[in-house]
Amino acid sequence: MRLPFRSAASIGWITVIIVLIMVLSAGFYTRMTLRSVERILPTILLDQLQALSRVSEELSEVIIQSALIQKDPAPETVAGLVRQVDEVYTSLVALRNTYVFDNLLQASTFHDAVAPALVDVRQWLTLGVSGHPPHSDLSLNIVYSRLRFAQAKAWNIRNDSHASAQIILDRQRERLEKFLTGVNIFMWLSGLVFLLVLMLMFRHRKLLKSEAAAQSERRQAEKSLCHSEERAVRQRKAIADLALDPVVHSEDKEAAFARLVETACKTIHVSRANVWQFSNDDTVLECVAFFGVDPDGNTPGMQIKTADFPRYFERFQKEGRIFVDDALKDERMREFVDFYLVPMGITSTLDAGIISQGKLVGIFTMAHTGEKRTWHPDEEAFAGTLAGMAAQVIFNAEHRRLTSQLRQAQKMESVGRLAGGVAHDFNNMLGVILGHVELAMGRIGSMGPVHNDLERIRESAMRSADLTKQLLTFARKQIISPRVLDLNDTVDSMLSMLRRLIGENIRLIWQPGKELWPVKMDPSQIDQILANLCVNARDAISGVGTITIQTDRKTLDQMYCDHHSGAVPGEYVLLSVGDDGAGMDKAVLKNLFEPFFTTKDIGKGTGLGLATVYGIVKQNNGYINVYSEPGLGSVFRIYLPRHIITDPDLLSDVHEADPILPAGNETILLVEDEPAILEVTGLMLQSLGYTVLSADTPKKAITLAKTHDKKIHLLLTDVVMPEMNGKDLAGYLSTLHPDLKCVFMSGYTADVIAHHEVGHKGVQFIQKPFSKNELATRVRTALDR
Repeated sequence: MRLPFRSAASIGWITVIIVLIMVLSAGFYTRMTLRSVERILPTILLDQLQALSRVSEELSEVIIQSALIQKDPAPETVAGLVRQVDEVYTSLVALRNTYVFDNLLQASTFHDAVAPALVDVRQWLTLGVSGHPPHSDLSLNIVYSRLRFAQAKAWNIRNDSHASAQIILDRQRERLEKFLTGVNIFMWLSGLVFLLVLMLMFRHRKLLKSEAAAQSERRQAEKSLCHSEERAVRQRKAIADLALDPVVHSEDKEAAFARLVETACKTIHVSRANVWQFSNDDTVLECVAFFGVDPDGNTPGMQIKTADFPRYFERFQKEGRIFVDDALKDERMREFVDFYLVPMGITSTLDAGIISQGKLVGIFTMAHTGEKRTWHPDEEAFAGTLAGMAAQVIFNAEHRRLTSQLRQAQKMESVGRLAGGVAHDFNNMLGVILGHVELAMGRIGSMGPVHNDLERIRESAMRSADLTKQLLTFARKQIISPRVLDLNDTVDSMLSMLRRLIGENIRLIWQPGKELWPVKMDPSQIDQILANLCVNARDAISGVGTITIQTDRKTLDQMYCDHHSGAVPGEYVLLSVGDDGAGMDKAVLKNLFEPFFTTKDIGKGTGLGLATVYGIVKQNNGYINVYSEPGLGSVFRIYLPRHIITDPDLLSDVHEADPILPAGNETILLVEDEPAILEVTGLMLQSLGYTVLSADTPKKAITLAKTHDKKIHLLLTDVVMPEMNGKDLAGYLSTLHPDLKCVFMSGYTADVIAHHEVGHKGVQFIQKPFSKNELATRVRTALDR
């Protein structure tokens, strides 16, 4: 089995280290041994030299004793000498046997020189010499001489041994020093080799670690690259799917946002994703879409005020995005730690700005819970892409809204043009019909055989005139006379008529608000609003029911207006009309104010009732809101702007009954370019007792004014005529008749006659078609002013 490269290298290095350790250990042991020898050798030599000296001294004592025996050769003395000789001999043998450095100290030579003498002496002292007894003088002299000779040789050998031992000891010490120096050098070199091997080993190990780390980094990089490619593929697929998703491009903005946040969570595996949108004034940020694992997260509708987090939004305006790995410690997210991050368990965030048409309109946020997460560049780019798609959704929704408003405006403009185009001729024809019918009815009396038929003709003509007025009102081209009024008084004066209008089976509840602000508008428009809304409520109630009319004071703030298209912040007087009828579904509500749109049967509705209400509200800069559900009834809330007045006397009772004036006998100059209108209007004025001067052109009117020798009290003139308009004609004639009063009449719409300065406050004006009573009232009012 083949070991891996790193394992084999490790075993080799371990073997080298072990060998080096053994070499160092052997050298160290040798050095210690030599040092011990160097330290012990002098001691051993000294001990043995001392032993040699002791034997020599003992021999000297034997010699001295033998000399003394010659003076007293007693057997006991001789026996004592024999014992001393034996002791010396024993010491001599022991010396020879224990000498370590025999070749250096000549211990054997010393023994060979002394031992025979001692043997002979002992024999002589025991047996005698040549037949002479041991204690004889001859024997003692021979013993003494023999000992003296042995002593001399012993001292010579001893002295030589001392000198040789010193020389040899010096040489041996020198050799030991040299050997020790070599051992030391060897040990130092071995130590250096050992250190070098250790350094190489550590270097090799470091290189191995570096290589392993590099390999780990390469593997990690390859793994990260693989994961990055997987993320990129997943992100590209998600973006491609969103680009082709019909929901994202649908008119349902909420559904599109919901699809974006869901895709964000599932693609890069975050805990939650939100779409936040700024209010129009950038003071409030509202969550408009949410998706995440926590159902109690930032549900749509949650709002935060930008003023509460100034540093975050200031940085966001500068950077356009805030990507944070550690949200709890990042300075940019500090304001959200206690309020948002900790309660939600969020540790990392991706916040990308939603920029539409160069303006920051919202924030696309993605949050991670649990351990903090390091965002990859592709994830940050993906967040930016989703924010861009959210911006496109907002842009598309705004474009659709503006397109819808444009189409609505174009539709209203088309209807307005249609109304303006037919109003003049239609009103003139209706005026002729109404005038002749009323003249005929006056001639035959109420008991005439055709009176009922004429009444039907008059009613039909009046209905046609009302239809024209509704059409003009919807197109916002009706001539109006706004007044400052109290809405409670206006509604209260209408209640009896409204009750007759809705019938006895429907209960009408009137709940006036307290201390209402005044409004400024034409009181007849209030009548139209209430009549149309109550008629619609009556038709929505099957059988017995209730209609409730309420008034109140309301203040609309910016937050409310941001969520209700068409509303403008400010103070309003609320007029609410509710019923408990059948209610309406979303399809009906969507087209509720469309002209000619109706859910009633054919012949029962014109489709202009609510369109007229809408036109009146918009003409007076108001706002209308409708809430209705099938089976739960409907509530129409109309917000009319508050009118600020400084003089309370200006607040008048708009429903004060017009004075019933008797016919007059003044002279009236009538100017009308339409012959039929000129004729019927002249006849109506003559029937009222007035003297009429008729002219079909301004030139003829000027001629009549110049040639008539009596006073002309009133000028009744059409506004739009050939040669000269009514306003200029009145100005010219006033120079001829300074006290001349004037009443203008026209069948044209408000936008056509507006530049003639007719219909303003203080100017008497009557809209065609008009009845005889309306004409009599307007003329009498002008004459009495």
